[in-house]
Amino acid sequence: MKIRVAAFALAMMAGACAALAPGSVAPGAVSTGLSNVVKLDSGYVSGLNGPVRIYKGIPYAAPPVGALRWKPAQSAARWEGIKTAVSFGPECISGRGVTPTSSEDCLNLNVWTPAQAAGAKLPVMVWIHGGAYESGSGIMPLFDGTALASQGMVVVTINYRLGMFGFFSHPELSAESPDGVSGNQGVTDMIQSLKWVQANIGGFGGDKDNVTIMGESAGGTSMGLLLLSPKANGLFHKAVASSPWGFLHPSTHVKKTWYGRKPAEEAGAALGTLADLRAKSAPDIVAIPRTPMASPTMHQVVDGLIIPDDPTVLWREGRINRAKLIVGTNRDEGTIFTQSVATLEEAKKRVGDSVGPNSDGLLAVYGATTDAGAEAANFDIMRDSWFSVGARQMARSADMASDVWQYEFTRVNGAGVRGKVGAFHTAEIPYFLRNLPAAPYIANRTGPLQLGDFAAIDEALSLGMSNYLLNFIKTGDPNGAGLKAWPKFGDGGERYMEFGEVGFTVKSDLRKKELDAVEALFLDRLAKR
Repeated sequence: MKIRVAAFALAMMAGACAALAPGSVAPGAVSTGLSNVVKLDSGYVSGLNGPVRIYKGIPYAAPPVGALRWKPAQSAARWEGIKTAVSFGPECISGRGVTPTSSEDCLNLNVWTPAQAAGAKLPVMVWIHGGAYESGSGIMPLFDGTALASQGMVVVTINYRLGMFGFFSHPELSAESPDGVSGNQGVTDMIQSLKWVQANIGGFGGDKDNVTIMGESAGGTSMGLLLLSPKANGLFHKAVASSPWGFLHPSTHVKKTWYGRKPAEEAGAALGTLADLRAKSAPDIVAIPRTPMASPTMHQVVDGLIIPDDPTVLWREGRINRAKLIVGTNRDEGTIFTQSVATLEEAKKRVGDSVGPNSDGLLAVYGATTDAGAEAANFDIMRDSWFSVGARQMARSADMASDVWQYEFTRVNGAGVRGKVGAFHTAEIPYFLRNLPAAPYIANRTGPLQLGDFAAIDEALSLGMSNYLLNFIKTGDPNGAGLKAWPKFGDGGERYMEFGEVGFTVKSDLRKKELDAVEALFLDRLAKR
């Protein structure tokens, strides 16, 4: 009888193993009876099963708390047993305050994978969110990876440190470092997440040799920084930079006075000793007064290590990591960043604040010679000075080393009409990610979505844009069957694709006269570092 029972048990085990054959077991899974258990370099993790399996809140780095506050990202500690990754981890603390869902212990990521067989080697996309390095997270519904993953790829979204937690220099911090510098902690988080992908993504069916990084706004700027950073070289193979901001603007150095800006270390030291600052609570750190968009404690700094030199110098000299690139902007980027003006004099002041001295003549280049043209020029100059001219420089520099495609998004959906913000900043994200309908970041301007906000053209645009993106992520070329040919940036003039009201239109030399005028002003300032 005992023999029969044992034989029956063996048969049942064999049946269970058959049910978990390679066709249904995740790559890297172990024989636990759970088809979604994956072995990482830090331990085992399980997620949510389904056609697209989802793993939420996986630590990719050590918690940056206590003595690790403001340290570069460190490897995640090992854990025992199986970590259940079915709930999103905490968001990083924003510059707007600590919330019940945010924490300093926030260096986690999320994975969506359709892989059902070992060795699937699916292409990988790592999404880096925007938010001016002051807000945002990888768990926003807008960034959900299900739709793209269902098309045969692995999607990863990450959190990285924000505000003063992620971009802070101090002479005592530099003294702690073997490299003698500090700052750019948020960028080290991004680099650590890419190292995690290289070490672990095979367990989710991903191909570590086919990794695309993508981001928008500050995430688009991050694409530029990762393309410039020697520390990120070899960790990715393609990049998509949507609405990168701030390139060609003056930079802050950790130790030197550049462009009249005090060194980042000096600004940090003025806030107190490192011991006192580490003893402060997170809310107290957030409450430290700073100047938005100007303080060296709120964005990347030149440290000679993560960012070797002024990004503008690096871009113009072509000192970048080799990677294929898609880069683009939206036609009405400026509408949610600058206030309306009624007169030419008001516009001159706003443009001066944005672009700098000697910018009076710029309004005429944009067609504003009377009060009647002031408002449109004000918005357009903000767009081009903060976004378009830097995106063009990225395209030009990357074109020296690899294949580049440029786009401009011009579709004004119902939310853009209602909010009077046009083809606004962030509007293109749900089109690329197949997550329509969505109106990110401007609910306070447009109110709740309405049934008429999106039409057939929006659905067609989203399908086409996401197919271009999928092709690029899979093959390194956005072109494919059923899509209008998208020429490379350098193929006969500076070519780009317009995603707009009539679908897809190939054009050349995006606002060349205007961008040349803006660029000349920046280069004049940069020559006086």
